[in-house]
Amino acid sequence: MLEDILARKNCSLKVRLTAKGIATIIAIALAVALPELFHLLGRVTDMGTTLGETFLPMHIAVFMVGLIAGPAAGVITGLAAPAISFGL
Repeated sequence: MLEDILARKNCSLKVRLTAKGIATIIAIALAVALPELFHLLGRVTDMGTTLGETFLPMHIAVFMVGLIAGPAAGVITGLAAPAISFGL
């Protein structure tokens, strides 16, 4: 989807790769931050982990970047986000 938009605007390869890189970085940040937000909401509302188990918030960001920026960005996000989340 992002590739098609950038191709229609006759953007260079460098611009396309930069846009996909930025989308991937934003998705990784969301994939790490959304589960933390769901854990916080679960603690505040006394629901425990049911919010996270129901919505699987890390997967939302990975699916979205895969659809928007392409499968390579989705794979990179899917591999990097859990590693970064575990490292925190």
